[in-house]
Amino acid sequence: MSPTIDPSTGQLRAPEVPQRSLSDHSAREKTLDRVLRVTTDFLPLLLLALLVLGTTWLVRSMPADDSGRATPPSDKPDYYLNDFQIRSYDAAGVLRAEIAGDHGDHIPQGDLLRANGIRSYHLSDDGQVTRASANTGVADRQAETVELQGQVRVTRGPANAGNQPPLQFESDTLHILEGGRQLQTDQPVTLTRGPNVVQGSGMNYQHDQQNVNIQGRVQATFEAARPATQQP
Repeated sequence: MSPTIDPSTGQLRAPEVPQRSLSDHSAREKTLDRVLRVTTDFLPLLLLALLVLGTTWLVRSMPADDSGRATPPSDKPDYYLNDFQIRSYDAAGVLRAEIAGDHGDHIPQGDLLRANGIRSYHLSDDGQVTRASANTGVADRQAETVELQGQVRVTRGPANAGNQPPLQFESDTLHILEGGRQLQTDQPVTLTRGPNVVQGSGMNYQHDQQNVNIQGRVQATFEAARPATQQP
């Protein structure tokens, strides 16, 4: 504001400066202090909320980790074998089972071994030994169940048979169950024990029942019983 002239005295009069109330200034300071105090009190909570939001977004944006999730066994090989032998022993150190082969792989589904040039050995609790060989085969580690293909040969007999020949099975396909207690095939098969030979178009062998069921047309050759030597 510019100065004015007093008409009664003819003197210059300074412009009036409006007076500010001290109470107004104090109120504004109190308001500012209150705002600063509230902001200071809630600042840690605000920062914590921002941290939680940021962490939640980061976790949701990361790819899911499936490493700890159980996955079903695969039917594809998980490792390969060459010229291998896998043996199982009992607590006394006696060899109970063996799977060997020229080339093979392991199938996680069923924990099976698949091999070319497969050979297997199994000793049962009652002392029966089952040995098998074939061009290809699939077996479990204990040689309890073995599926054989191509030039199959299986022998079965007591471990301490002495001079008694084992029972031998030959076929193009043969399935061993229960460690040799049961043998099955739907292909032509030849059974041999010593000089005795039986042939058929299929077979079901049950050790517990001491029974061999030969299917189809059967051909058999048995050694004639030798006459008892007469004493003079």
